Amino acid sequence: MGIYRGDFGEMKSKVEKGVYVAKERTKNLSEANSTYREYIRRQVPMLEDLTKRKILGCIFSGKFVLVNGRVATAPFSTPVQVLLNAAKVLEGEEKETGGRN
Repeated sequence: MGIYRGDFGEMKSKVEKGVYVAKERTKNLSEANSTYREYIRRQVPMLEDLTKRKILGCIFSGKFVLVNGRVATAPFSTPVQVLLNAAKVLEGEEKETGGRN
């Protein structure tokens, strides 16, 4: 019992078609993945920088003044200043009560 020439040709054709389809899917997935990776490679550092700037912008109200490579002045924003003042008041109350509630 053997495989007839026609049957072999049909099986071979199906296998070759399956291999071709698998290669095309792999190629398409690789291209989509590389596009995504390129987007991440370019955009994430920019987002990190933007996030750092926004955080610093929320904390400080003005630009930093550098003297000899060190920050000489860093004015806090109003919300941060309110929090710092509240912390000072709470520390003062804690000292007056000796840390008791």
